[in-house]
Formats: sequence, C-alpha cells, structure tokens
Amino acid sequence: MTLSREVSEELGVPKYALKIGGLFDASVSKLKVQPGKKIPLVLVTFNCKLKEGKFRLSNEHVKYNWAPVATAAKLLSTKFNNAFIEKLVTQE
Repeated sequence: MTLSREVSEELGVPKYALKIGGLFDASVSKLKVQPGKKIPLVLVTFNCKLKEGKFRLSNEHVKYNWAPVATAAKLLSTKFNNAFIEKLVTQE
C-alpha cells in the first residue's frame, strides 16, 4: 500500500508498526501549490496510529509538535479550510 510506505518513510518506522485507518478528510487547502498561481493544494488526511516503537522524522521535516485538539486546530487553520477544522474539533 502506497500510504503505509509513505508514512513509514516519513516517520522512520517499519510498516508493520503502523495501523492505517480510514480517510479522515479530503479538502482544498487555503494555500496554493505555487504562490500567485491558481493551482489548489489538495490535502488528504487519514487516521493513523503507531502500534509500537518510536518514530523519528525524515530529513524532509524540521520539527513536530504534539498539541491538544484546540491548539492543533488553531495551528492548522492557516492551511486547512474551516470544514476540516470543524471536523477536527468535533471528532471523538
């Protein structure tokens, strides 16, 4: 599965350590692929869980942040549309 391979590479964990859940959301970002162009950035998000071990970010990332849902919603509101944010804060 391409998704499990991608998540595995991004987090530096073996595929068997991941539980890939269903689709959480697919939406058009507030950001564009190229600033000044009208090419939308499509964001597809999934529910995923690390079943065992610890992750380490690939060199494509600088940092990560664990945050309460309300804080995460505020941080993500610059990139994700309002429908995504509402879904995030109302999920159980």
